[in-house]
Amino acid sequence: MDRSHTMEDPAMVANDISGYDYGSSKVAKSPITVKELEQLKESAGFTKEDEHWLQVAGEVLKDQTQQLVEKWRGVISAHPHLARYSLRPDGQKNPRYSEASGLRFQQWVLDTCLRARYLLAPLRPGLAQLSAGNGAAARQCKEEQD
Repeated sequence: MDRSHTMEDPAMVANDISGYDYGSSKVAKSPITVKELEQLKESAGFTKEDEHWLQVAGEVLKDQTQQLVEKWRGVISAHPHLARYSLRPDGQKNPRYSEASGLRFQQWVLDTCLRARYLLAPLRPGLAQLSAGNGAAARQCKEEQD
């Protein structure tokens, strides 16, 4: 992938990611308003420069998400108090869960970096860039603006 991605054409690690419902009606509406999000960003000192560097990180990491997740999982598995959350109730590994959650984890990396400029940007009336690939978010934004 050597082109920039948009909300209409997001970077995806796979065509079908089990349990990945971003932008669907299955995802709950955010409990905070756009104004509250802006206040949180301000409180945290999150700037346009931060948005820029998240985008840069996403472009660098987009072809390395599997390796990154494998590294993080190695760190997590080294800590029993964290590792237990990836195991079945009987304490055994669940390979199907690991595979499915691994893809979601990889996609989370991309979403955090590459969608941040859309998700964290101030929303204005007529923000059409959200409408094509993320109808639920577009409807939510319109409701908040009305």
